[in-house]
Amino acid sequence: MDTYNFIRRNKVDIFDVYLLTPFPGTPIWEYAEERGLVHDEMDWDKLSFRFSDHFESVVILSECLTREDLVGLYKKFKRLRWAYLAKNVWKSPYLFKLPGIFWGQVKEKTVKFFG
Repeated sequence: MDTYNFIRRNKVDIFDVYLLTPFPGTPIWEYAEERGLVHDEMDWDKLSFRFSDHFESVVILSECLTREDLVGLYKKFKRLRWAYLAKNVWKSPYLFKLPGIFWGQVKEKTVKFFG
């Protein structure tokens, strides 16, 4: 919540949200490996940095928050992100990409729904 409050206090124009993902060769991988969360023969889809696409299967490193807690926090950050993007659209480098972003989201959700 410190990060969330920092963003709100400082009125940043653009930000994005990611969960920490362990990748091979990093200290975080070693930490996750010690906890039995990852191994060399695992399903690599669990290492997706796109939490919203794979929230039911990604590796969760938190020792305090449940998967459901993290999904709720992630959605809260995403709502704030979209509110800021809408408010600051005229300053955004994404302005000319908005139609493509919108239709990309529609396509992604449609494929996921009808999958």
